[in-house]
Amino acid sequence: MIARHPALATALVFLTVLTNAAAVCAQPSSEQLSGTLVSRQPLDELSAKIIGREVELMQMTSRFRLNNPRETKAHKWAIATLSTATYSVVTAGNIVTFTNGFRFHTHPQDLRAGTAQSGPFLIFLGELIFLSRSLTGATVDIVHAVRVRDRGFDRRTFERRALQLHSQVQELLAQREELSASGGAEAQQEQRVLRDVAYEADREFVTNYVRATELKSFRFWDNAFATSTAGTGAFAGALPTYLGGVFKRPRYTGPGGIGFIVSGSLFASDVLAAKLISWRAGAESRQRLQGQLGLASAKPGDLHSDLKQLSAVASADSAPSSSVRRLRSYGLLAQSLDDHTRLDLREHQRERRNWIHDQLWNMIEGGANLAAGAELVNAGFRYHPGPNPLKQFFGARHFLTRFAWAAVTFTPSAAGGIVDAPGEALVKGWVDRRDCRRDLCPEIVLNKRLSRLDEAAKLAETH
Repeated sequence: MIARHPALATALVFLTVLTNAAAVCAQPSSEQLSGTLVSRQPLDELSAKIIGREVELMQMTSRFRLNNPRETKAHKWAIATLSTATYSVVTAGNIVTFTNGFRFHTHPQDLRAGTAQSGPFLIFLGELIFLSRSLTGATVDIVHAVRVRDRGFDRRTFERRALQLHSQVQELLAQREELSASGGAEAQQEQRVLRDVAYEADREFVTNYVRATELKSFRFWDNAFATSTAGTGAFAGALPTYLGGVFKRPRYTGPGGIGFIVSGSLFASDVLAAKLISWRAGAESRQRLQGQLGLASAKPGDLHSDLKQLSAVASADSAPSSSVRRLRSYGLLAQSLDDHTRLDLREHQRERRNWIHDQLWNMIEGGANLAAGAELVNAGFRYHPGPNPLKQFFGARHFLTRFAWAAVTFTPSAAGGIVDAPGEALVKGWVDRRDCRRDLCPEIVLNKRLSRLDEAAKLAETH
């Protein structure tokens, strides 16, 4: 049929050629394929890998912070309970001491040894409880540190894993840098965002490592100073005073007064000295890690500003679905970093208030120890027994008066501690609950952050 009509055959051949030509023109060239699909795929894969490493580092930082609280509940309540017991027993001893002193100072010959030693014994017992308080606090800290190490959230393990992730991220960023140069404006802007996230994640790691270093150093030195204070107060201060009543040797209270002066000086400077030492330890750790990570010489960009520019570039270039998903992932990462900053600021605020309270209280109580010790030194070393009964009487009267005033001097701060020790623990608990209601406590903030980081990692995965 077609062979009989040559015109129709020619028309069919011409139509077939046009159709094939249109199909060829519609298909992308090999050069176009290599410039879009082939070049974009390694960029997407590298971006996903970098985000995965950063998420891993930030999650590890969150868990490290959860496992290293500023103070455990066991430590808080152990200190509060034993401190309350200390102040209660010491206050009772002071009251008995100054009551007997003022009662018998006009007729010291009627003061029996059992009565004379009852008040000093209670003070000695209270100092022993205070020593047990210091040792218990140190024991609780050691047990907690061992448990944290067994779970893999000690500082050494944290540093080793974080430095490994940092090296991997920097290597991936360098590989992506080479590809992004020919990947267009979007790829280059995304590179800036990735570098911003890497910098902020590294800085967050350093912040938490330094925080843990300062906490460990402060706890160690605070426990050391507190133990020295309690030991000096018990065995150099209260024990000689008690033995003076047991053996009827008033002059023993002179060395006891020196012991209380030393104990009071240590008590007044405990928190300040421990804080200064911990700050120094933290500064050394920060300087060392910033040098290893190159943060000191880095020029970080503004993550939020670069993220806005990336969003604008992606919208203008009609970014594919993978880029849109990563944009959402970057937004979650930025929000997680902001949450950590907000948590850090809140903790610093509370720690500053606690430090001021502890330092003021220690200065008041240490000052009372100093004053009471000075009174005891005056009472003990000025007592000179002799054969003259009248001189003996006035010496005993002077001793009992000074001894009583030493107890009076120490009574207000010790009595105040009965209220302050449990009150401080209760106030901390109340503030913790209030912060949790306001989404400011570490448990809520960091657990939500872990979930958000999981979501960011899933959004960044290539499909």
